[in-house]
Amino acid sequence: MRQVKFQKKTYKEVGELYAKQDRNKAIKLLQSFAEWQNDFSLRQNSFVDVVETFESRFRRNREKHNQESRFKPITRFYIDGLDEMNGGRDLRTQLTCLLAPTGVGKSHAARWIGKCASQIDGLNVLHFQLEGSEDEVVDAYAASLVSCNSYRYSTGTLKDRELERMIQEIKAMSGTLKVKSFPKFANQVSTIDIKNGIAEYKKIYGISPDVVIIDSMDLLTDSSGRRWSENGERHKRVAVANDLKDLAGDENVWMVVTYQATIENREWLNDEQNVLTEYNCSEAKGLSRPMTHLITLNQSINEMRENVMRLNVAKSRFFKKRRPI
Repeated sequence: MRQVKFQKKTYKEVGELYAKQDRNKAIKLLQSFAEWQNDFSLRQNSFVDVVETFESRFRRNREKHNQESRFKPITRFYIDGLDEMNGGRDLRTQLTCLLAPTGVGKSHAARWIGKCASQIDGLNVLHFQLEGSEDEVVDAYAASLVSCNSYRYSTGTLKDRELERMIQEIKAMSGTLKVKSFPKFANQVSTIDIKNGIAEYKKIYGISPDVVIIDSMDLLTDSSGRRWSENGERHKRVAVANDLKDLAGDENVWMVVTYQATIENREWLNDEQNVLTEYNCSEAKGLSRPMTHLITLNQSINEMRENVMRLNVAKSRFFKKRRPI
């Protein structure tokens, strides 16, 4: 499909150049397309010669290891109980999902990770916002960095003396925190857009992100370009999770996503013996398979009044699940 689209585009541009009497440019464009077409192939060699590639693969592995050793390790969730369970394991190339019903605070939890990663550990954080306004998420991040009330920051009612102190705190940060938002109206955002966003970030700033946050994953579509029917929604969401896991590995980042939980009986949440699991992933019971961690945020009405919640590790590939924290 990609070759066909590129071919049509090329022939269209060649026709336009001929119409403008620019014959030399048209010939050069056709020549470059012919060279690209000769090199293009969807089929890869399915056989790898272990003996012949022994030395070259070793040297490639050594170079890859030396490059990766220059990256800062990412070992913290910035939540004590989770950090204790993780035990210092590197979170690069992993996909972590924060699952919660509306209003519990999954977006706040994701921003907490982004804020701490950039401010405490000096990491480069790239946050993709797929819901809500850009101002909302940027102002919330800004206020959290200096521990001030987000309403006072967004309304510009901070005192000048307070502002000066906050500016100095921001200047002392060694990490970076960038936000890219997508307008929601008539916009279909795919995992290709996430990949291109990371590439754009690297091109503009000359560095790679360490942590990529997506709020929220259930608003993404996958990279296939397929128009999914309502019956195929489940398969689409699993495809999205697979894309993001692959992207985390390709880009050597920790991928953190939020996801909306499905709750049929709100009273079930008010029983504090109950916790959300992978079976509360809307439309996709198999969604957790590509994920390294599935962490659920649980809160009853009483806990909401007390401003507390329980975290449940519904899935972890590298450490044992324990009682909710």
